[in-house]
Amino acid sequence: MEETQFNGLFFDGQNSQAQPVNLNIHRQQKLLYLQPEAGAVQQWDFSDLALFDGPNHLEIRSISDSASFVRLELSAEQKRYLHRILSKNNLHFQFRQLGLFRILLVAALLFSGLVASYIWLLPPLAEKSVELLPTSVDDQIGNTFFGAVVEANTIDQKRSKALNAFAAELNLRNKRPLHFNVVRSTEVNAFALPNGEIVVYTGLLRQIKTPAQLVALLGHEVSHVNERHSMKLLSRNLAGYMIISLLVGDVSGITAILTDNAQQLQQLSYSRSNEEQADELGMKILIANRQDPKGMSQLFEILQSEGANGIPEFLRTHPLPSSRIAHIRKYKHANTFEPNQKLEMWFEELRELDPVIK
Repeated sequence: MEETQFNGLFFDGQNSQAQPVNLNIHRQQKLLYLQPEAGAVQQWDFSDLALFDGPNHLEIRSISDSASFVRLELSAEQKRYLHRILSKNNLHFQFRQLGLFRILLVAALLFSGLVASYIWLLPPLAEKSVELLPTSVDDQIGNTFFGAVVEANTIDQKRSKALNAFAAELNLRNKRPLHFNVVRSTEVNAFALPNGEIVVYTGLLRQIKTPAQLVALLGHEVSHVNERHSMKLLSRNLAGYMIISLLVGDVSGITAILTDNAQQLQQLSYSRSNEEQADELGMKILIANRQDPKGMSQLFEILQSEGANGIPEFLRTHPLPSSRIAHIRKYKHANTFEPNQKLEMWFEELRELDPVIK
């Protein structure tokens, strides 16, 4: 076993007088053995050491017991020798030896790593963590938002009844109960809430020309509900809080913070991947209900043409690059579809109830 000995003075932090000490350095054990003239042998681990240079001496302190230290009278060569031995196993000493520039560089790298983790690692983790949240959280968020944003006197009860009857004829593959609301407004918009509430503005309904286009719209919005896209977007925005809350099991805290931010739901702009997923699932709903698959691309073409005089609100929250329309057109599907008299009946009722159309 490799061992090096030095003689010095030991200050125990209790007596003002120092006492001679024999210092044995065991490099393989990575331990310092201190044998004072009076007292028991002490062991200091290399990793617990802090070294302080003087003109002709070196002080070795224990980080866990900073009151006591050893003072060694050494030559410059001997000090370099001890530094070389201890610095290999002492992060504290290595950090002190870096110098200001290197310390700042290390700090900058650590900060950059934290920022990168927050931007690229935490949001996906928070989005994934939504799977651990009970759907009761979705209900609370959706209920809070609906009551705060949708005024009761703006809901067209007759058209809402007709729209719910229209939806009842469809297989929407929904994973939770749905309710459809028609809101009187010139705004060209529709949105889905996490609790299964689907809101469609009359301004958008007036642009829809066929039952298939309406099925496409409903299928698209229901797909957002089924895949919990709104919750995932909120979670990405609140990434740090979501991860910490789930780690400590604070679901009630998550509910509170998401409820406080429920107003953001109307301003959320779905990611391209969310929109493409809703497109594809909406297309499957169209095909499953034997409606014209072209209804989806026709709907988005109508909305794009409306954007010539100002971008419709629907396209602000549902980004629609031209590549998505091309993707929808290439979607593989059977060309067979058949009329549905009940759907056509309820669709005509919606049009009859709109004085602007008639």
